[in-house]
Amino acid sequence: MGTEDEGSAPPGGCEENRRSMRARSDEGSAPPGRRESACQGNAPPEGLGGIGVSAGMESAASGEGRLGEKVVTISESEGNAPPGGREGAPPRESAASGGGRLEVGAVESAASGANGLEAKHASQPYGSKAARTQRTPPTTEESAASGANGLESAAGGADTPTNAASGATASLTSPRALEDRFSEYLTHSRAENTFKAYAEDWKGCIAWLAARGLPPSGDPAELSPAHIAQYLTSLDLAGKRVSTIKRAWFGIKYALRGRHEWASSRQTPEVIATVLGSVARLRQEKPAGKKAVTPGELARMVDLLEAEVAGPSDALRSARDSAILLVGWYAMLRRGELSALEVTDLAFEPRGMRVTIRHSKTDQAGKGLEKPVFFASNPTYCPVLATKRWLERAGLVDERAAGPLFRPIPRGSTCVGDEGMGGTAIWAIVKKACSSVGLDLATYGAHSLRAGGITASAAAGKPLEQIMKVSGHRSVEQLLEYVRPATLFENEATKDIGPK
Repeated sequence: MGTEDEGSAPPGGCEENRRSMRARSDEGSAPPGRRESACQGNAPPEGLGGIGVSAGMESAASGEGRLGEKVVTISESEGNAPPGGREGAPPRESAASGGGRLEVGAVESAASGANGLEAKHASQPYGSKAARTQRTPPTTEESAASGANGLESAAGGADTPTNAASGATASLTSPRALEDRFSEYLTHSRAENTFKAYAEDWKGCIAWLAARGLPPSGDPAELSPAHIAQYLTSLDLAGKRVSTIKRAWFGIKYALRGRHEWASSRQTPEVIATVLGSVARLRQEKPAGKKAVTPGELARMVDLLEAEVAGPSDALRSARDSAILLVGWYAMLRRGELSALEVTDLAFEPRGMRVTIRHSKTDQAGKGLEKPVFFASNPTYCPVLATKRWLERAGLVDERAAGPLFRPIPRGSTCVGDEGMGGTAIWAIVKKACSSVGLDLATYGAHSLRAGGITASAAAGKPLEQIMKVSGHRSVEQLLEYVRPATLFENEATKDIGPK
């Protein structure tokens, strides 16, 4: 155990050490791994406030909130105190600077002619994955060193010895620990990409309003549903899709909840509901789904990849890209699921290959889904053989059979990198393959692989229940959006019913 200078708590049961700890608490010293406060009381851990939200652990006398409330604070300038009157909160850092947060920075008022609204809405942090994964509960030593309402503080410095187990329990049930954990729940309430989209929606809204002097006072407390309705109308005039406009409202509402009663209510304000409903009725947009890649188009893509091989590096790249296309199509995978696959997620069996999806868009809790991928009748287009060929050529076998399944290949190289490929890189491969066989990139995308596998399975007469177990759809109605085009003419209600 380290010394007191290093922030470690001295052994329990020693009166002198307890006095030392109380003295350190009175001085407001912060435990290691946390930023020091500018005044008495420690700063909250980094990266835990999603969307400027602080779980309401403040006292009833402060009027800031109760446990379970989500209080949105729109700071007037950098370094303002967080809700509940605690001063000296750590400066908010952007994700780029390693702070583990995505900041919604305000556009400079002088450049946009803003009246101060953007400045008042600056630094609205949206919790990021980095911040969430780095969060660990406070240890007994940290709680004792910082005076974080541990057992000894509750006892008022009594001479009764404190054991480690009791100290740990006290530290984890202190108001500070409960507040931190509740804030962490908030950042886990939605997917990271959802938070990023909400951040962009909120930034766009405050920039638009500020440039037009809304609200006139520049005080965010005077924002009204009418102001938000005007912004949403501007998105319609700019030609944004109905789904984009609806998501913008969700992002704005999330940023303002707890600040305004109308944003915290489950019922959408009438003026905003009128805008959203009217836009949907006037536009009458159909879902912008991607077309499905047919079996014939898939075969042509793979053939062209093989035909373009001119050397060892091309052969390695062709093996990888063929495996991506075939596995994505047969296993009905999203591009995010393809990029997240690891070598250990595969299990080869006599009838084919078992693919484990550890996490997906519809499985945020990470329950996992196992998908069967069978050997194909034609070895050229077999997803199992294509995967084995890629693993062998990439050297991802034996002791190296771990880590990301699909990896980048430096230009002209015959070696693969150690990192995995992102969803954008997967999309680029599918985009190139679709373009090579003459498909319109406006209607085809990475999702076309998943749609193709589902559609072909339905056209082959496979039961919907079996398709759902592979696709991961949670409702038949969702699945039917893919199945209906493939089975349209199986409905013979109008066949041979006319005059004879």
